[in-house]
Amino acid sequence: MSNFDAIVENNDEISAWIKWIHFGVPDEESKKRENKRNELVTFLHCKICTVLSGCCFVTNKMPGHLPPEILHPRCDCTYKFVAASQVKRQARAICPIGKFNSYMFKEKGIKGGKDIPYLDLGFDIEDSAFLAMEYERQAKEKYTHG
Repeated sequence: MSNFDAIVENNDEISAWIKWIHFGVPDEESKKRENKRNELVTFLHCKICTVLSGCCFVTNKMPGHLPPEILHPRCDCTYKFVAASQVKRQARAICPIGKFNSYMFKEKGIKGGKDIPYLDLGFDIEDSAFLAMEYERQAKEKYTHG
């Protein structure tokens, strides 16, 4: 983290981004994270809060809009301000190719099918990899712009 990022992270008047934190939930997507979330839910921790842990939000779009009780009464979550540059570096979007080649284009050309808008735009099942990458690119861009 740069010195500037450190200043922004510690100054809530500059940073418009907040990272949601639920104690004990790892940030990285993994089986360990999923297992920890499931374990916490069995001990009556809020499932929504454990899912949100590690996510970054623009402050005015953050769930709960930052009341003293973050999302609900007795909420275990906290937050920290993060620099926009850190969010942009770490942001990622995932769109599995199966969304297109195994779902959208599954029943090609059937009236009312999900593929009709794509076919009308000139896309076909062979374009599935491109469409998945384009969805990821646009989602990441939209997310990082708040």
